[in-house]
Amino acid sequence: LCEGVRDYARDQFGLLANTVFRIWGIHQTADIGEIVFHLIDQQFLSKTDSDRREDFWDLFDLPRALSDDYPMSMAEFSRSRR
Repeated sequence: LCEGVRDYARDQFGLLANTVFRIWGIHQTADIGEIVFHLIDQQFLSKTDSDRREDFWDLFDLPRALSDDYPMSMAEFSRSRR
């Protein structure tokens, strides 16, 4: 799920994905887990007996995953906009 969120964020926000997530208060994969469990609490999602918040802890470095290995660097992006 976290990898899908990462991919979707990169697709939707591009090089600004990390900035958007920071503004929204999403700094690590555990924050995505908190969102998921709030949706479960509000009955928008369901879970199994084995699903836990801890399943989302420290899966990967979210800021790095949002910005590393991007097909275009900020410098290239700036040059392409001229």
